[in-house]
Amino acid sequence: MTAEGRAARDRALAALATEFDRRLARIAPRDRTELQRILLEMLDSDRP
Repeated sequence: MTAEGRAARDRALAALATEFDRRLARIAPRDRTELQRILLEMLDSDRP
């Protein structure tokens, strides 16, 4: 990947993270905890 491609990827990831944080802030704390548990379980199930 070129330096320009990496920079574009980094900008896209930053934009996604910002939007995710904005949406996450609207979720109730209890639901946020459950979402975190689900996402962590998904990550763990993907490991060999």
